[in-house]
Amino acid sequence: MAASNFEQAVYISASPTSTQEQRQRAFDHLQALEDSEDGWTFCADQLQRCQDLDLTVTFACLKIVEGVISKRYCALVSDQQQSVKELVIMLLMSSSHSPTFIRNKIAQLFGLIFRFDYPYKWKSCFEDLLALLNQGRQAIDMFLRVLTALNDEIADRDLYRSQHEYEVNAQLKDQLRERDVAKLIAACFHITQTYIGDDDLASSALTVVSHYINWVDIGLVANDEAIELFHRCLQHTNSIGQQACECIVAIMLKGMAPEDKMRVIQQIDVWPLLCGLTQQLVQIRAASEDNCDSNTDAVLVTASRCIDAMAFVVLQNLTKCLDQTSAASADLIQEHANVINAVIPTALQLLGHVDDDVAETALPSLQEYLSVAKQFGDVLGQSHLEVLQQLLTTTVVKLKYDLEDVPDNGSEEDALFQEFRKELKGLFGNLCHWNLSLVLESISSNIDDVLSNCPSMPWNEVELCLYLLYALAEYITQITRSQPRSEAGVVHDTYQHLVQAVLHHNVVAYPHLAVVTQVFEVLGRNPKYLANDECAVPLLQAFLGPQGVLSGAPKLRSRCCYLMSGIMRDRQVKPLLAQHLDPIVECLAPVLSFERLIDGDLLPEDQFFLFEGLSWVLAQDSIPSDVKQTRLWHFADPLLQLYKSDFHALDNDSMSAEDERRVAERLCHVIACVMRLSKGFSAKSLLASGCQPLFLSALNDFLSALALPCQRSLIHSSVRMFLHRMIVALGDDVLSCIPAAIKGLLTNHTAEDLQEFIPLINHLITKFKAKVLPFLDQVFIPLIEAIFAFLNQLEAVADNEHVFAELSSLRRGYFTFLHAVVNNGCCAVLTTASSKPHLSAILTTVLRGAAGVEDVRLQKQCFSILVALTTAWAAQNIELYGYETLIQTEIVPACFTVPLAPHFDLHDAQAHLCFGEICALLLLLTCQLKGELLSYLQRDVLTTCGFDSEQTDIVVQSLHQVGHSILGNEVCSLTVAVVNPNPRLSITERKAG
Repeated sequence: MAASNFEQAVYISASPTSTQEQRQRAFDHLQALEDSEDGWTFCADQLQRCQDLDLTVTFACLKIVEGVISKRYCALVSDQQQSVKELVIMLLMSSSHSPTFIRNKIAQLFGLIFRFDYPYKWKSCFEDLLALLNQGRQAIDMFLRVLTALNDEIADRDLYRSQHEYEVNAQLKDQLRERDVAKLIAACFHITQTYIGDDDLASSALTVVSHYINWVDIGLVANDEAIELFHRCLQHTNSIGQQACECIVAIMLKGMAPEDKMRVIQQIDVWPLLCGLTQQLVQIRAASEDNCDSNTDAVLVTASRCIDAMAFVVLQNLTKCLDQTSAASADLIQEHANVINAVIPTALQLLGHVDDDVAETALPSLQEYLSVAKQFGDVLGQSHLEVLQQLLTTTVVKLKYDLEDVPDNGSEEDALFQEFRKELKGLFGNLCHWNLSLVLESISSNIDDVLSNCPSMPWNEVELCLYLLYALAEYITQITRSQPRSEAGVVHDTYQHLVQAVLHHNVVAYPHLAVVTQVFEVLGRNPKYLANDECAVPLLQAFLGPQGVLSGAPKLRSRCCYLMSGIMRDRQVKPLLAQHLDPIVECLAPVLSFERLIDGDLLPEDQFFLFEGLSWVLAQDSIPSDVKQTRLWHFADPLLQLYKSDFHALDNDSMSAEDERRVAERLCHVIACVMRLSKGFSAKSLLASGCQPLFLSALNDFLSALALPCQRSLIHSSVRMFLHRMIVALGDDVLSCIPAAIKGLLTNHTAEDLQEFIPLINHLITKFKAKVLPFLDQVFIPLIEAIFAFLNQLEAVADNEHVFAELSSLRRGYFTFLHAVVNNGCCAVLTTASSKPHLSAILTTVLRGAAGVEDVRLQKQCFSILVALTTAWAAQNIELYGYETLIQTEIVPACFTVPLAPHFDLHDAQAHLCFGEICALLLLLTCQLKGELLSYLQRDVLTTCGFDSEQTDIVVQSLHQVGHSILGNEVCSLTVAVVNPNPRLSITERKAG
């Protein structure tokens, strides 16, 4: 290949101005060169004159050589392999002044060859590499890059590797540990010591050491020379000190027994130096204030993480030592406790640091300390109580916003603080679990003072108090369940006082959005503490006022609508709100008008929440029936009038697709609003209120929308949802509307329509059982035929992933439908005059689902269907012609072949449930057919399934006894024994049914 053609292809592939077609041709050209026998030699020739090459061309040559080494290195003859190695060594020697990306790529090439040839084919691997150390600073940098590439190649745990790769890497690490890694670590330490005044080179050498510590012998990095070097480096506040901290972190996290880890910690003795380094960095940062160098922050974060790692590891090891099975000595336990008591105060100082990045590093060890203190506080001494009190104080302070912050502004800084706050909230929660009474006692007086003087308090102080109340709500209920009643009563009383203070001091009027938002979160989370007459009016004023559902802030308004719905639904609060129905209706009326929605003032979901909340209040027994009717008609009538207007517009007017969609969405919104108005009523309470005619009339109106020719999917979905709700709310009265609903929903149906219709018909069947038989008889066969028509396409569309998934879902829906039919007293529909011709096909599909697919969940459902059919057949409730023959030829064999299938694993919960259905089916059949079935099993089925004569006799005898527990144990265990001679589960674990 001509060099000019190659360079042209490289430039075209890299140029942003190239067309897709040009770029693809260039890529194909370069790929062909990589795949050719002599492509790599062409690139090697180009790289021999690398000083004359453009960097883009150089990198392309290196990429092609990399591809050849990765894919075909083992296939090259030994002379060619030697040439590749010589090329890489030459590049290592000559490319020390090349840009970083070129040097990194060359280092990767060395790492790839290392994987294939070390140690047997390339014994001089590291002699060649160590030779770089005599060629100056740039060559040393190249040496360190190669070591980094080697570690990435064989020890980086972040990269996915196959099992074979893991095994190869383990062997390479073993060879390295045995042969050369000591020389490499020593070389890195020598570089660090020699160039300790050169931040970049010394820190790079320490970075390599920190990567290798995880898998090399601890003696290589915890000897006198290494420790002395670490001590020197930790006196630097630059990147050298930072990377020395990384080395200490790696040593701390290296897997060792507790006594060995404690010996290493005592040996390296870096604790005083770490404290000195962090204090020095804190002073530097404080002196420079806002002009602090980002490198100083990075070093401080790493040093803090080092302290945290030491504390965390020692705490974990102390837990192991205190484990009942541990043989740790009292001296070892005390040594751990001494280290913890020395380190934790510094970790507490770090948590309180002004920089949240620094503070966040201390959280793991402090969480672990809290866990240890709860279990083994005595071991830590009396000082741990003072530490935990300081931890609570510091945590509360760190939860507070800075005064200049703008919460919830979408910035990255705010998002990071919210994440940090979540972690702090977890720590606060653990402190509550440690001693809730103490936590509440420590913060309650301050919260009370701030709330009572909130107009004059900074917004971040008020917001913090509200956030603490919000967080406490999550923990109080959990924790007080296990407390003595008297202690729990004090906690609840104190907390109730604080929550009610939010209302009584009118904190909702505070002129800051973050405070107002947090007020509603607190109120919405604590309705049970506000369930009294004294709080009802202030609560309504807060939510229905200009800061609540009438707020001008869209996000706050939406959140208030949601929280208001929850409060109106609360079992203790809604009777109180019913006493204030008139002002509630008066305030909500303008919010629930459709004009607010059209103006974009309100989201549809906001109205849904408010209609639903209003429904829960209206459903209260204390409200007279005539008032309920009046109020419901007051809200429903405008909605129904709007529905009729939109219906006629969609039915008669010609409009653009955009307008059509807009009107259809508005019509669906009306349907959803009327549905929400029924949410608070049960069928019984709706009948007692006299409001049934309203919803029955609305249902009949909405069913007419099923005939609309436009926006079919959207409208049908809304009507189906309304039907689901009316099945619950109207009870038996809904049955009169079902024929029209079925007709409308199944006209010109698609597979998706059928899939959505099945849950509706199942809901009807499970709710009304035999009462739906007249309607079910009319729809059963048309529905089955429609489903079969689509399922027959299943194999034909296997290549179309989307369509195949849709039809597979329809198949699952079909079996769910049959399951609902046979398990809710509707088996008779299978034997009507219209169904009899199709019965054989239906049973065939059930058997195919039970034994012909590898979906255990579906198989369980099919066997459950067979259990129900067998029960009905045995009780002579239905006449299933030919069912006895089907039992012998298909059903009984399936009871044994399915559990023996390779995909059937009793470790899987669904498989276990499926086997329960199989055992139940065998039990029913044995009860019905007795000796005839047992003879058939002994003669034909069990021997075919692989049972020997002894196993066959045991199964038949077990079935003959017809004891359910015996059946569950013996049949299941024998079936597993056939699948695997070493049973995967004990007999007691294999109980089915």
